[in-house]
Amino acid sequence: MRVGHGRLLAYNPNQWDGVIVCAVVNRIYKYRAINIQNIENLCADTLYFSSPSSFNDPFECEPTIESDSSNEELEKILYELIFDNVYKESMDSLKNIKIESKYKNEVSRDKADKLATFKINELRYLATDDEYEESVGVKNNRLLAYEIRREVLKWERKGICCFSTSCKDSLMWSHYADSHKGMCVGYDFKRNPVPQVSRVEYGGDRILKTSTIRKAVLEKDSGAKLTIYDKMFLRKARQWRYEKEYRIFMGHGLQESPLRMLDVTFGMRASGTAMYAVVSALRKRDNPVKFYIVNEVYGKFTLQRKRLDVDELLSSYPRIAQSGYEIFGEVCD
Repeated sequence: MRVGHGRLLAYNPNQWDGVIVCAVVNRIYKYRAINIQNIENLCADTLYFSSPSSFNDPFECEPTIESDSSNEELEKILYELIFDNVYKESMDSLKNIKIESKYKNEVSRDKADKLATFKINELRYLATDDEYEESVGVKNNRLLAYEIRREVLKWERKGICCFSTSCKDSLMWSHYADSHKGMCVGYDFKRNPVPQVSRVEYGGDRILKTSTIRKAVLEKDSGAKLTIYDKMFLRKARQWRYEKEYRIFMGHGLQESPLRMLDVTFGMRASGTAMYAVVSALRKRDNPVKFYIVNEVYGKFTLQRKRLDVDELLSSYPRIAQSGYEIFGEVCD
């Protein structure tokens, strides 16, 4: 969805159809090291979508589930979550098997029902364990909330690719671009279809109430779905706000980029040979990219960006090593 010229009104992944989650953004940047894999990704115009479990922040996509529901409500929530997750897994596993769709559906629904019912009965039994001083009802409530959290976290199966709105942030260069020796790739949204991009919010808490999950799962409430989505995928501690982060959600692993590549900016410590390798790989691209380099602002702790003299760089490499004898020939006394 576009708003104005060259701008994007970004919204959530397909799992939450129709729920708008963030505001207008024009361009985003991906900080990278300069290595063989990333040069290959640039040449192939691909992006890597990571599992949240691989992120450097242990709080990423890990909401705290707080029960404010009765045990009866929690059992209904858990049943629906397990049923939905198992049904989808079963249908995926059967998709390449040549049997009638009706039979696949029946088998998957039967499997999902049995596993969901078994788990609920198992938790009822475990709640009778007298190891703890809690009442059976309190223990069952706690066990149900824990299992609901496990099922909710299975929604993390999507892959995430992270971007920033700034290409001149010194901390980002230090943390994500090989200590300023890497590069920062700029993208916009002028593709068809327009990519879906979501903004990360900083601060607040990680608490997700079971009443909200109930509304989302049992009542199909779009506002509740948005709250879950926000707590799981778009909420970080305030300390991370310097990242100015936006996210795109797709399948795990390498995917064709849904964005349009615009430019590559090199870090202030990037070597000439590394820049030469990237420029050489991309300079004949059908959709040309621009090349920049960042350097320090005199007397300040900030960075500035300027156009890279590509002709000068290309004239400097590749070099041929020569000895003094090879350069000057035999020297007579």
